[in-house]
Amino acid sequence: MAPVSFKGFDGSASVTADSPVVFFWRTADKYGAFCQWYKSAFFCDGNQFTTAEQYMMYRKAETFGDASTAAAILKSPKKSPRQHKAMGRAVKNFSDDVWDTAGVDAVVEGNLCKFTQIPALTKMLMGTTGSVLAEASPYDYIWGIGFKEEYAMESRQAWGANKLGKCLMIVRDIIQHMNNSQGLNKITSTGAIAQISSGEHTHANDDDAVTEKTSASDVNQDSTAAEEQP
Repeated sequence: MAPVSFKGFDGSASVTADSPVVFFWRTADKYGAFCQWYKSAFFCDGNQFTTAEQYMMYRKAETFGDASTAAAILKSPKKSPRQHKAMGRAVKNFSDDVWDTAGVDAVVEGNLCKFTQIPALTKMLMGTTGSVLAEASPYDYIWGIGFKEEYAMESRQAWGANKLGKCLMIVRDIIQHMNNSQGLNKITSTGAIAQISSGEHTHANDDDAVTEKTSASDVNQDSTAAEEQP
């Protein structure tokens, strides 16, 4: 599986080849807060979002200059994550090549906002330090691993890209790095992103950043949020 990176972070700071795995999939599960569809309001880019999925689809529309869809997603907090996902699939001028990298940035930034604003979620995420995070969705080989938890370990060599799990490990590493640097109580959502983006808190050379490339057949694929059925 190719690595995923964001501003010099790749999620590997606290894990090794022998690290235990924390699986997540459905929002009602123990680690359901790691799902994109988990409802937990947060602010990012000066706007409020109900789920990380809503933020991801908003950023998707913005990335491709589809202002009307971005506005519609932003102004529809009562819509479900599934509905926001559908709106995101309709974004005009979509490019898989662009979204391959921009989508990772959006998911990391949205979850950085989410997991730095809600103490209980911060505690949950940081409590997994030292573990690999894996979205055990049997329907998603891009953002998930493509297997249910009960079959995951015996099929590890065949896992999908697990982009969501990797993004969350990046968020975890960023929070730990910032906590070591200035104290977590001083972190704000957009402030955290601004500092990372400016290079103030990066711990690796951005020239080393490597992002994953999906195949042409994966065009316009987004996080399944682990709840969808085939």
